[in-house]
Amino acid sequence: MADLSKSNNIPMLIDVIPTGYISLSLAFDYSDNDYDYKIDLKVGNKYDLIYVENRELKRNVGVLRDVTKIYTYDDECIGNCGCGDCSGGCKVTSTSCGSCGACNSGGLDGSTAEYLLTFDCSSDFSCNKVRVKTSQLRSVTEFIPYADESTEMTDAKSTGGTTTGKIIKVEVTGGEVDPGKNKGTGGEIGGGDIDDPGGTTEGGATTGTNPNGNTITIVEGKVYGGKISSGTLISGDIVPGSYTLISGTTNADTGKIENAHYTADFTNIVVINSTVTGGRTDSTSGGRVIDTTMKDPIIFDGTITDPNNRTTNGTTIGNITYAGISRGTVTGGIAYGIIDNRPAILEGNITTTGAVTSGGITTGGTIIGGSRTVDGITIGATVVGGKTTGGIAYGGTTTGGTVSFDTGKVTGRLNETLTPATIDNSKKSNRRVLDGLIVSNDYVRGVRSNIADNDAHITPAVPAMYTTKKSAIAPHWEKGEEEYFTSKEDIDRLFNN
Repeated sequence: MADLSKSNNIPMLIDVIPTGYISLSLAFDYSDNDYDYKIDLKVGNKYDLIYVENRELKRNVGVLRDVTKIYTYDDECIGNCGCGDCSGGCKVTSTSCGSCGACNSGGLDGSTAEYLLTFDCSSDFSCNKVRVKTSQLRSVTEFIPYADESTEMTDAKSTGGTTTGKIIKVEVTGGEVDPGKNKGTGGEIGGGDIDDPGGTTEGGATTGTNPNGNTITIVEGKVYGGKISSGTLISGDIVPGSYTLISGTTNADTGKIENAHYTADFTNIVVINSTVTGGRTDSTSGGRVIDTTMKDPIIFDGTITDPNNRTTNGTTIGNITYAGISRGTVTGGIAYGIIDNRPAILEGNITTTGAVTSGGITTGGTIIGGSRTVDGITIGATVVGGKTTGGIAYGGTTTGGTVSFDTGKVTGRLNETLTPATIDNSKKSNRRVLDGLIVSNDYVRGVRSNIADNDAHITPAVPAMYTTKKSAIAPHWEKGEEEYFTSKEDIDRLFNN
């Protein structure tokens, strides 16, 4: 049952506004199952559609405005079904064909029904309303801005891709060098210049400005040249005479230099999860434009400065609220989620709406309700406004920023959140025991103390006198038996003194 008292802490309700969302799920079934896909059409969203009209294949981009269920009973009879009911043609309903079902498949039970979709494909100074039956559709995809424009870029930045070919002035740390074979393997790239066109980067997400001045992100394309700033070296051929060792240890058995920090020029190099800036794409690069909007992300290190921010279930000390649940627009941070059906991250100038933040610290704001304890501590209040930092935000929609499919970045931070931590409950002999009352303020768990800790010794210790199943009396704890006990001699000595 709802707690009616909570309604005292929220503004006056002035209206209840229902909104009905009309949607239609379409499944496109191909002879090759690899091409099958499903899409949920929602009224108000924009789509790129290909359809057949008057035996002509057409394409349009428009906003879905209406979905209407219709029936296809106006089709003429297909030949002579032989049942004698089609002599006049199936002009109205399939029931005129009796049970033969030659004109349509199934009568008025809905099996012959389809849907009429109305799209608003208008542009400036023109009106274009397109009505398409579902049977006329050949392809429907969500509209992606600038997808039809050129993907040529002169300032391309690629993240999470694989760089191959020729790179000069490469710095490598933590790698291995085989001087006899002029071969470098392993290690992290600290910088280098990618030869154009001898060095290319593929497989990542590439962001840049197209010839129309629009910022786009493409995948499945190729980037030529640029500067590489990070990545993991798999292997590469060192150009003779270009190698300079900065530090490292020579293995006496193999002659290889381990944990090597060096610079060199490379050919036939392979670097994964690379970050490349200043590259270029052209008409031969290929690639397709993707929508970088991320839905239902996990966001780390974001900030809420939204005046409509609401923080609840926290512990407020002064003007700082710890371990609350905040609801407001999150800016910045790093968002983890799915883009283009792949695990990805968004970072940089990102904005997330509709997220819920847990475990953050809220400074300032207006405190409403809650119960006050000593020392100005308020529990269970609602804090309106303020600035929330830290914590982890979940859900909503993230836009802006730069996308990366770098697997190292994607998995690194998530492991801390999604992987259960191993808790060591063993007692260490060198554990420091602090006597007396200790009060701590943890931003996740709130205000705590050791008042219930047996080792606190807040009051003088009184030996426990318990009778156990071994008929003993115990003034101390014996870990081996995990019960209180003492000997009969100790008891006699206690009463004889």
